[in-house]
Amino acid sequence: MKIVLIGNYSFDNQQSMQRLSNILFQGLLEAGHDVRCITAPLCFGKLRPSRFGLGKWLGYIDKFVLFPWQIPKAIHQADVVHICDHSNAMYISWLGHTPHVVTCCDLLSVRSMLGEFWQNQLSWTGKWLQKWIVRSLDQAQHICCISQATVQDALRLIHVDASRVSLIYLGLNYPYAPMPQSSIATQLGRLKIHAEMMPFFLHVGGTQWYKNLAGLIQIFRHLKQFPTLAKAHLIMVGKPWSSSAWASYIHEQGLSDCVWAFSNLSNEDLQVLYNAALALIFPSWQEGFGWPILEAMASGCPVFTTNRMPMTEIGGDAAVYFDPNNPIAAATIIHQNLGNLKAMAQKGLIQATKFSTAEMVQHYIQLYERLSSSFR
Repeated sequence: MKIVLIGNYSFDNQQSMQRLSNILFQGLLEAGHDVRCITAPLCFGKLRPSRFGLGKWLGYIDKFVLFPWQIPKAIHQADVVHICDHSNAMYISWLGHTPHVVTCCDLLSVRSMLGEFWQNQLSWTGKWLQKWIVRSLDQAQHICCISQATVQDALRLIHVDASRVSLIYLGLNYPYAPMPQSSIATQLGRLKIHAEMMPFFLHVGGTQWYKNLAGLIQIFRHLKQFPTLAKAHLIMVGKPWSSSAWASYIHEQGLSDCVWAFSNLSNEDLQVLYNAALALIFPSWQEGFGWPILEAMASGCPVFTTNRMPMTEIGGDAAVYFDPNNPIAAATIIHQNLGNLKAMAQKGLIQATKFSTAEMVQHYIQLYERLSSSFR
C-alpha cells in the first residue's frame, strides 16, 4: 500500500506524537509498504521557534495557512492517509476522498475547553482551536484511540458512531529491558549518579498540569518521613523546566538536597534509570496512555501510579495504585509495598509483553486495508 503519515509540526516539540509517527514509519517500511511522512513546513516559525506568544502564531501560519495547500499533491495516489495526532484533524478537509484515519491520543484539551478540569483553564484562542478540532473529528472516516479511556471520551465528546472508533494500544518506541547490575553501575557513574543518591524513586514526564508534579513532591516528602526512606532521593526526568517555579517549590518543601532533575536523556540513559530506581512514581491526574508505566515495567522497575484509567489499563495487576489527591495515603501505600518490589517487577515484565510494537503496527495495517477496500 501507499501510505502517507501526517506528523506533527517540529517546533511544537510534541515528543510523544513524534515518537508515534516514527514508530509507524519504521514499522510500515519494514513491512514492505510504500510510506512517507509529511509535516508542516518550518517557514515563519523559524523566526521565533516557540509554542507560546508570537512563536505560536507564526507556527499557526506554517500549520494552518501554508501546509494545507501542500497536502493534496502530497497524498496524490495514496491508498490511505494517517493523521497521527488528532490535534491536526483540521487537515481532513484537504484529503478529498482519500481513505483516512486519525489517531486520538487524548481529549484532555477538549475536556478543558468544556470546563471539566479546574487545573487547566484555556484562553479564548485555545477554546476556539479545540472547537475546530472537535468539528473536524466529527468528519473523520475513522478515529483510532490509544486507550480505552480515550475511546470512552471520544464516544462521549465527538459526534461519531462507535463503528468509526477503534482501540489500538501503543507499543514501546525503544526495547526497554532489564540490565546486568555491572552495566547499571557503570552507566550510573557516567550520568553522575553516585552512591549518596541511592536509593532513588523515579518520575518520568513533563510539567503539564495533568502530571501532578506538586502531588509527586508531596508524596515524596511524606515518604521521607519513614525512617527506612530518610535517605531516599527522587530523580525527575523530563523536558528542561521553563521557569524556576518548580525548583523554588522543591526548596520550600526542604527537599533541594534530595530531588534531582534530568533532561534531554537518551533512551539508553532512561533505561539505566528505570533499572536502577527503587520504583517509578507516576501520580498523573489524567493521561492518554502513560508510556513511562510501560517503559518501567519492561525494564523491571516496579510501578506505583494513579488508580484511574488509563493508568490501570496499562499497569494491569502489576502496578500498585493510589489516589492522586491524597499524598499521605499514597506515600503510605508505597511504603507498605516496599517488601513486594521484586514480585511487582516480575509481574510488570509479564504485563509489558501485552503491548507489542509489532502488533500495534500490524493492527494499523489491517485498519488501513479495511479503510482502503471500503473505497474501491
